[in-house]
Amino acid sequence: MRFLGCTLVLSLMLSLVGCGGEEAGGPSIEPIKSEASVASSEKAPVVETKATPPEPARDVVLWHAYRGQEKKALEEAVKAFEASQSAIKVR
Repeated sequence: MRFLGCTLVLSLMLSLVGCGGEEAGGPSIEPIKSEASVASSEKAPVVETKATPPEPARDVVLWHAYRGQEKKALEEAVKAFEASQSAIKVR
């Protein structure tokens, strides 16, 4: 049974290594552009968009039962999250 488990883990690891991308030395694949797509992209009109005002922040209510250091760590994580974006306000 132990041998079977080790074999299973080893085969899983080898299959994951085989799925590596460009970092693993695999070939890079670039899309081929046809003459029609190049010609149409060169003639495409420029479309100007109007800036839309940002949406108001959405409130998320976070319930927890943390105390002491856990509560302090959670509050610090919430402050960092709110500082990283403006779309969500955590209460």
